[in-house]
Amino acid sequence: MERKNYVIRPIFIEKNVLHVFMNRKDEIMRGKEKSLMFKKFFKESNNPMDVIKGKATICFLTGDAKSIPIPDESIFLTPSYSCI
Repeated sequence: MERKNYVIRPIFIEKNVLHVFMNRKDEIMRGKEKSLMFKKFFKESNNPMDVIKGKATICFLTGDAKSIPIPDESIFLTPSYSCI
């Protein structure tokens, strides 16, 4: 006897597109308000040396970690480990 690997759900749930959009918009707006609250606690820079020298408190960079110009004894976190 051959076994099947699929599930047929007994109830189809249809969502109102406008309701889903409005709910997501509200979530995005709340997230934006929270992010603006946190912004007053940090000063952003695109140069990691500004953080080391105390001119900034946070630096976001993308790219190969081997090419980031920071001293060897520095510590930095990737988003997967540093997210709040």
